[in-house]
Amino acid sequence: MVSAVLRFWFESEVDLVAESLNDLLVELLADVTLLPPADSSGLCETIVDNLGCPMTIELLSSLLLHASSTGVRVLWRATRVADLKTALVQAIVDKAPWKDDFVPYIAKFFREIEPTAAQMTVISPVLAPYISSLPGAQLLRLLGHLLPLHASFLEQVLHRLRPDQLDEVTRAGVLAQCVTAARHNPGIAKSIQTLVKTKPEAILSDAFKFRLCLLAGSIHRTFQGATHGALLRAVTLHCDYELKRLDARWLREALPAYPPLAIVDACILSPSDDRVQLISTCLMDFAFALLASKTSGRVCQQGALMVLNLCNTSSQTGTAQLALDRTLRMHFQNPTNECADLLSKLPCGQLPAAVGWDVISALPSVNPSVARSLVRVILQSCPQVRDELLMCLRKCVFGSDPSSSLVSAKGLLEIVAYFTVDGSDVSQNPNGRLCLEALELVRRLLIGNSRGSTEVRRCLLEGLPELVKENVKLKEAIFELLKDIHTEMPNDPHVLMAISNCLCTYRKTHVKGSPKSRVLKELYRVLCSLVEQGDPTCLDALVRFAAEFGLDPSGIQELIKNGKASGNAGITRTQQQDLNESDSSQASSSVGGSTADRRAKKKKGEKQPLASECLLSNEVLCWLLRTDAVPVEVRIYATDGLAQRKQLEAHERRQLLGALKETLTKPYIDAETRRRCVSLLSANLQAAVGNVFNREDVLEAREELLRDLGVDSRASFFRYLQEMIRQANSDSQRETDLGPLLACVQCLCLLFPDDIELMTDIYTWADKGCTEAGVAYLPLMLDLSSHIEGGLALLRGLSRRLSLLCGLLEDGGRDIETEAFASIHTEDIPVVFALFNTFVRGIIAHLEWVLSKIGLSSEVEPRFIKQLYYVVEALSTVTHSMVPLEQAEGLFQSGARAYKVLASLSKYYCGDREEVSPRYPKLVHFVQKTCTPRFETFIMAVEEESTRRNLGKKKKNQQPKAVPGFVFATEQHHLELNKLAKKIDLGDITTPASARDFKIRVAEVRRQQDEFSDEEIPNSQTVPSTTTGLSIKAKGSAQKLTDAIDQRGRKNVLEQNFKRKNLGGSGEEQMDPPKGRPPKKPRTEEELQKVTKPARAPRTNRRNQISKQEEELEIEDHDLPESIFPPDDETEKPNSSRSESSVVMSSTRISEVSPAVINTPTSASKRSGHTTENDLSPLKKTCRGKSTLSTPASDSLTSRTATNDENRSTRTRKPLRIDNETEKAEEKAASPQRKRRRRTLGIRPR
Repeated sequence: MVSAVLRFWFESEVDLVAESLNDLLVELLADVTLLPPADSSGLCETIVDNLGCPMTIELLSSLLLHASSTGVRVLWRATRVADLKTALVQAIVDKAPWKDDFVPYIAKFFREIEPTAAQMTVISPVLAPYISSLPGAQLLRLLGHLLPLHASFLEQVLHRLRPDQLDEVTRAGVLAQCVTAARHNPGIAKSIQTLVKTKPEAILSDAFKFRLCLLAGSIHRTFQGATHGALLRAVTLHCDYELKRLDARWLREALPAYPPLAIVDACILSPSDDRVQLISTCLMDFAFALLASKTSGRVCQQGALMVLNLCNTSSQTGTAQLALDRTLRMHFQNPTNECADLLSKLPCGQLPAAVGWDVISALPSVNPSVARSLVRVILQSCPQVRDELLMCLRKCVFGSDPSSSLVSAKGLLEIVAYFTVDGSDVSQNPNGRLCLEALELVRRLLIGNSRGSTEVRRCLLEGLPELVKENVKLKEAIFELLKDIHTEMPNDPHVLMAISNCLCTYRKTHVKGSPKSRVLKELYRVLCSLVEQGDPTCLDALVRFAAEFGLDPSGIQELIKNGKASGNAGITRTQQQDLNESDSSQASSSVGGSTADRRAKKKKGEKQPLASECLLSNEVLCWLLRTDAVPVEVRIYATDGLAQRKQLEAHERRQLLGALKETLTKPYIDAETRRRCVSLLSANLQAAVGNVFNREDVLEAREELLRDLGVDSRASFFRYLQEMIRQANSDSQRETDLGPLLACVQCLCLLFPDDIELMTDIYTWADKGCTEAGVAYLPLMLDLSSHIEGGLALLRGLSRRLSLLCGLLEDGGRDIETEAFASIHTEDIPVVFALFNTFVRGIIAHLEWVLSKIGLSSEVEPRFIKQLYYVVEALSTVTHSMVPLEQAEGLFQSGARAYKVLASLSKYYCGDREEVSPRYPKLVHFVQKTCTPRFETFIMAVEEESTRRNLGKKKKNQQPKAVPGFVFATEQHHLELNKLAKKIDLGDITTPASARDFKIRVAEVRRQQDEFSDEEIPNSQTVPSTTTGLSIKAKGSAQKLTDAIDQRGRKNVLEQNFKRKNLGGSGEEQMDPPKGRPPKKPRTEEELQKVTKPARAPRTNRRNQISKQEEELEIEDHDLPESIFPPDDETEKPNSSRSESSVVMSSTRISEVSPAVINTPTSASKRSGHTTENDLSPLKKTCRGKSTLSTPASDSLTSRTATNDENRSTRTRKPLRIDNETEKAEEKAASPQRKRRRRTLGIRPR
């Protein structure tokens, strides 16, 4: 009866509310045990036929458990079967609605029925794919039922799960589910061992899965057995497999964040010390493998951080000692700064004496940059070996190796700074005696017989002020040492700088009015006398000393004001440096002259060295800039010293940015100091932004940068920059400050592109400023367009403004007047063109990166084609104007890059893609019908202008070198389009221009393109290009020349090339000049024709070529394609009756000629991109026969005399014309091979 009722309710005609069905199923679940087995089987059959509600799966599970508990044989599908469970599993696999929200309920059903191994073979292939496809919340529910079901599902998780597509919450939940399943399933450890042995790359290429294996193996009792070896092998394979990869991105970003967390989890989950020790050993092996790898410094630093976390989180007492021991031993095998930084942070105090002896014995051979950190570790860990350490440094002092001397200098400074001397009598203190002995060795290195190099002396002199600050009891010995050094080298600026720094440090760190020693007073009087004299040799030291003690530096001010300090100090310091370097090279002076004489001989083109080097530290310069007690000249001198600092540490740059911002807020700062501070602020802020993006925690780093600048928020910093720019605009003397301040605003845009409110405020403010100020705000506007949605539409207005400023190539052109960028004028054309090309290339580089690295998904593809269309439209608009000849090179390079992206996009669609975007055919139509013809017209105009400028000149100006690269890119694009047209219907694709008389060297063009791409994108990987039919065709002229050399001999061909060179031709039109000595008397035309007959092409090929040209000329398409994002000026009258105007370039830009020029078929090179039906017939005749257009160079040679007077009288030069008789005579005199290579500059009719 129940089965009959259920069948009735499950009928499709019955309208049953979902709540009623749920209530019914709840009641059935409560009383399911009252049903007999026969009714249970019938009810199961009814439910399987009507699956679709989660409650039906719950009911089916209860019915199956009830039927299995009775132990009787039941009917199923009119057949008695022994196992109802197997039939139900197969029925659910076949009939269940496998939707994302329904899969977790099916997994729960399979978990409750406890399937057998045979049934798992049916269930596993169906459920496994959903591990990688379900969203986060449903994935956690699914894994909660699958992982306890069978151990194989954990392997499926390791194989199929993609942690990079999950958020942090889901990733943590998945990890918890896997650990929970591993606790309740002892077979997990064996499965992990098998997985690591068979397919290690399945887990070793992902940090999440690697940590999961470590966690799953660390909580089992069999950890000491087979799993131990499996994990050790996993670590080894991990290092061997991933550290050798070229692009191990996960190793630099994701991996080091997981293993330290795995250690913490292992310590919590497993209370056994032996298991913790084992997992720590595994991770320590991996950390030291990172330290010893040949990868970047970031990887080594992450390995060091892993070791530090290992020492801090491990409960084992010997772990820190083991890590320190291994780190020290590895340090001498691969001494790096990361290892030294690790040594300074590791917990010390338990290092065995044997390890200390090993460190001391290897100390002379270590890198000097890490020597001081290493000595500090030895002093902290093994204080009992400090005497042996001093003895080792003494040997380094008297050694002959300069590197070991520098190691000893840094070690001695660390010893004196490390020990604190107490008591009045320093010699009675053990630490005092050790420090005095170290100072004696420092004296030997400075002024003794074992005098060190210049680098050693500078290192010691810069370190002495720190010793005065750390050890006040040693001031007498340190000032005595400085007095002796000054006596030996009274004119050395470094010595005077050390004395000044020591006196200022003593005044700052110790109480004023304390009794001063005799030596201290004597050095003070010496510096005071030098201040009064204004000695330029020690200018830096005197500026520091006078500003600290409040002296009147009138002599120093005069030196800085008159500009004598830089030259005199530079000469004196250069001579002093030469004397220092000549200590070890006196024997070579008799052969090659003195060092000063050799330095005076500079090669042509070499840059002269800087006149002077500022010896003041960054902290002192910032203090001089910030303080109010110094005069204006000293503050300007401080800005000059700061401008020389190119490489600054992070803390130094933070200190400098704070000082600059504080200085600019003071209203009484003079204009020159303000200008220099603005320039320094812009340069250092840009460097700081670069450092922010080099860090891993970018979000935290950019907020830290704002705190270093002393601002509360990003909006307040923008308001500060707004006020500074307003002040710069209001003051006529601060016009140069506008560019650096706008660069600071650009840095703010780079830091916070995700702040929509800030970007909107900046764009509104910059748009208003661009309307008023013009080209000054243009870089900021272009930068903002890449951060705002739809901002690339700015290119349309900029390109139209450029075309209006340059002038259209045709009279009566379309009205494209726009109010955008109305403040840009004719004198701004070079600057605007440079910005335009730079911005376009940046967009193209980004598009290339997206296409090669990311690919075109359904979300990326529309935006990709939209941005590409904006670029192509802008280039097409600019090339349709009279662009100055000086700007043509950059425009051709940008066009070549754009066509390269178009070719790559066509090649991408030729691959595995089954369909293309609906916008792509429209883009192709616009490129082939509008952009390419305009570029062809632009090429001819550029060649015509370059030919006109070369008339009457001995030294010819070559045409733009980027033309062959652009032509090659267009041909490659057309080749890829032809391949794609066989797969997808793209409509009418016009054929490329067949008139090209120069040879394109494909390898050289591609090499230039790759070099240009690598300069813009450092991490780009160039794709090797394949040899195609078009590249073979492009090399046709070179192949013909090779055949001619093989058949007729090299001598005749070289003579023929030399004759052509004398006859005329410019740039790429003529062949390569012959190498070696040319013949004394070139042969005449008749002799060359007798000796060398030109090789004619086969008749069949010529016929095919003529027929192909005729077919191309029959194609007529007068309508321009509609834009994908239709602008308001993309329509043109096809049957316009206006006269065509010829184009000639002037000295600055292309200018228009009067429209009175007769429109003849021979002036096809002056035509626009469209041809009417009336003009098509004479052009057909011209193309079927020989070309009526002659080479510009040869035309200029024959008609130069006839048109000389006319050229002088007219301002605009008319195009050169040759009558039929002159042309026939010239063609008859020219060689046949010259005829075959003659250029056809006509525009292909549409």
